[in-house]
Amino acid sequence: YPQASTECQQQNINTAEEWYTHFMSVAGDAGFYHQCGFDVSNCGYNTADAFMQSIKAHNQIYTQTTSSQYGTNEVVVKTQATDASGKSVYPERLPLQAFYYQNATGLTEAQKYQQDYYNTTGKVVPVVYMNTTDFNNISFSYFADDQTINKGAETATELTASYDKTVDNCGSADAPASDCSGNIIRFTNYSTQFKVWDPSPAAVGRKGVSFMYVRQDLPLDKSFKDKTSGLVYYPTQEKPLAKDVNSIRCAYPVDGYTDRRYTNGENDACGATVKYPTDSQPCQEQGIITGQEWYDHFAAIPDVDKDRLQHQCGFSLASNESNLGNIFKAVIDGQKLLQTARGSANYDELILGVPAYNKVTDANGNVSYNIDNPKSLPIEAFFYTNATGLTEAQGYQKDYLEATGTYVPVVQFDLDTTTGKVTYTYNKADQTDSYNQNNQ
Repeated sequence: YPQASTECQQQNINTAEEWYTHFMSVAGDAGFYHQCGFDVSNCGYNTADAFMQSIKAHNQIYTQTTSSQYGTNEVVVKTQATDASGKSVYPERLPLQAFYYQNATGLTEAQKYQQDYYNTTGKVVPVVYMNTTDFNNISFSYFADDQTINKGAETATELTASYDKTVDNCGSADAPASDCSGNIIRFTNYSTQFKVWDPSPAAVGRKGVSFMYVRQDLPLDKSFKDKTSGLVYYPTQEKPLAKDVNSIRCAYPVDGYTDRRYTNGENDACGATVKYPTDSQPCQEQGIITGQEWYDHFAAIPDVDKDRLQHQCGFSLASNESNLGNIFKAVIDGQKLLQTARGSANYDELILGVPAYNKVTDANGNVSYNIDNPKSLPIEAFFYTNATGLTEAQGYQKDYLEATGTYVPVVQFDLDTTTGKVTYTYNKADQTDSYNQNNQ
C-alpha cells in the first residue's frame, strides 16, 4: 500500500478517529500494512498532538475491537551515528535512563547491558525491575542487589590492580607501560578561582601539566609537599571510549625542574635548562635511551643544590616518537637506579599536553584557562590523603558533576612510608550527597 501507508499527516489524517477508520478500512492482517504512521519529528506539524493522537489511536483499537492481535504500539527512534562496523560512535550520548528486566533471565541480561555500557562509557546506568503483572498498571522498582557495579568500589579495585601491575610495556615496544599499568596522578589544591582540571597560567606557559607515575615497584617514602588531594587519570588502554588518551609529552625519572626549561627561547617543560642548555636537552637527542645511560648522565656532575635536576635530560614520549615502550621503561629503570643509589625514594615527573582551552580574563584582570571539554578528560577518580584533602576532593567531585553531569568517585590515597606502598580505598561516607543519590 505505497500510498495508503504514507505518513498520516500527508493523507490529512490528524486524529485518532481518522487513523482508526483508515486502519479498519481493510480486513485482517492487511491493516498492519495499510496503516499510516504519525510523523512526530517534522516541526511543520503539531508533534505533541500527533504523538498524543497515536496513543489515543492505540487505545481505540482495544476499546472498539475484541481482538488482542494488535499488540503494542511502535515508536521508531532516529538511528544514532555508527561506525563502519555498525557500532554507536557516541554511546555516552545515548539518552539511556535505565536497563529493565521482567524475570530472572532478563535480570542476567540487563546486568550484562549495565556492565557493557559501563566498560564502554564509564557511566553507570541503573538496572530496574519492570512489573508487568498488570499491563494496565506497570510499575518499576530499583533494588541495590540487582546492580553489578559499585562504581566507587570498582574504581578503587581498578586503581589498585593498575598500581600492582608491573610490566615493561603494554603489548609492544611502542606501547609504554603507562598505557596499562601504574597510576598517573596529580597532587593539587582546591580553589574557588579555578577548577581542578583546568591548567594554571604557568602550565599553559610551559606547554604542559605536571603529573607523576606511581607503581608498586616504585616505592615512595615521603608525602608530596603540602598537597593532600588530587586526581587520577585512566591508563590509556583502560579508559572509556568517550575519554581522551593521556597525551604524555615527556617524562623525568625525578623532579624535572620543568618550570625552568626552554625551547627556542620559549618556556617549555620538555626543553632544556638555561644552566645546562646542551646536557639537559631531551635524552633521545643525546643518544640516551636506557635507564642506565640516563643515570650515568644524571650522576656525571657533583650533587650540589639542584644542579643534577637541572642537568638531567627528559625522555620524549611524543606520539611521533618510536619505541615508546622501551623509552618509558628507561624512565622507570632510571628512577629505580636513582632510588638505589640514594637509599631513598623519589617522585618522577610526567608532562602531559595541555588540552584545548579558552583564555578568560575577569573584571579584575585575572587570567584563567578553561578546558573546552572537561567531560572528555580521562579522570578516573579524585583522591585525598587526610581530612583536609577529603574536603577538597569532595569539592572536585561536586564541581565536575556541575560542569559535566558526570559522577567521578572520591577515593582515599593511603601511602605507607615504611613500605613505600600505596593503597586505594572507597568509602561511601566520603562521597557528596549528589553522588550517593545516583550511585551505589
